Amino acid sequence: MSKLILTTSRRTHRRIRSFLKDLAQAIPHSHRINRGHTSIPELASLAQRIGAYGVAIVLGQKANPSGIRFYRLEEAELIKTYTIRITSVKLLRETPDSQKPLNTNRLVIRTHEIPTTLSEKVLDALINTFRPAPIEGEPQPTDVELVIAGEGEQAIVTFLCGGTGKPCGPSFKVFKVVEYEGGGEGNGSPSP
Repeated sequence: MSKLILTTSRRTHRRIRSFLKDLAQAIPHSHRINRGHTSIPELASLAQRIGAYGVAIVLGQKANPSGIRFYRLEEAELIKTYTIRITSVKLLRETPDSQKPLNTNRLVIRTHEIPTTLSEKVLDALINTFRPAPIEGEPQPTDVELVIAGEGEQAIVTFLCGGTGKPCGPSFKVFKVVEYEGGGEGNGSPSP
């Protein structure tokens, strides 16, 4: 499976970095980098070099994670695709009875447990950003399961370790998804 680059916006805070770290641990095919002064074209070059399918940038507001902006890699260019607006973030250390994911090798989602009450736009954004492998049965002990619950535009996202069923990543609520058409950084406009 190709990789997903995870990073932050240029101005960040400790809680946002902790969220990024938890997210990277929960997504085995992710490649976390410190953004620093790295530009979008430089991120595109890195994505192409390591064989990534895209870049997810954690956004912040008032020192808290407020969104995940996903860019897909297309012909050596990053195309702004979605902004997933999030709230009610719980870090791994704030979650009772959680564990760090160890020796995991894939992110999975049980297709029969995807809620039919969620909007297609929300599901598309989450699945296209995180790219979990669809499974029908139980997750393997080395899997991390992406669990999506909710209805309409409201989704609750959690990550569970396949061997124990315990939370092993951050949890958050999705309250809005903005989908973009066309261009790269700054050129994409919201679709109607």
